Amino acid sequence: MKRIRTRIIAAVLIVLTAALCLTGCGGSESDIKSMLGRFEKACQEVDVEGMMDCIDPDIIAPVRTVLGMLGVDELNKYAGQVMGVLGLVDIQGESPEDIIKTIKITPKEFSFNEDKTGCDVETEVSYQFNGATSAATITVKCVLDDGAWYIRSVS
Repeated sequence: MKRIRTRIIAAVLIVLTAALCLTGCGGSESDIKSMLGRFEKACQEVDVEGMMDCIDPDIIAPVRTVLGMLGVDELNKYAGQVMGVLGLVDIQGESPEDIIKTIKITPKEFSFNEDKTGCDVETEVSYQFNGATSAATITVKCVLDDGAWYIRSVS
C-alpha cells in the first residue's frame, strides 16, 4: 500500500513539473491578451477602478493609498479630473471621456523574458478624435505578479 501511494505521489509530481515546464511557469500570451482586453473594456466604460486593477500593484498601491487618505472613494466620479492630470485635456469640444471610450488595444508581438515573469508586448492602440482615427504602435511592459499579469509601463 505504501509503495502504491509513493508511486502515485511521484506520478503527480512528474505531471505537475511537466505542466509547469510546458507553460513557462504561467506566462502565456492568452493571459496577457485577456488582461489587456479588461483594460480596454475599462477604458471604453471610463471605469477608472477597472483600469487601475490592470496596473502593477507595486505601482498602483501607493496611488490608492493617497486617494483613500484624500477621501476619494468613488474614483469614476472623478474620471475627467484623473484624465486631466494624466495630460488628457478637453480639446476642441471633445472630452477626455469621449476620447478614451473609443480606445482599441490590439496586441501584435510578445517577447517574454527568460523566466516568463515579464513580457514586452508590441501593441497597436487606436482612438477616435474629432471624427478621425489615430493609431500608434507602443510597447506595453507587463509583469506576472502572484499568478496574474499587470501593466508595468508603456513606452
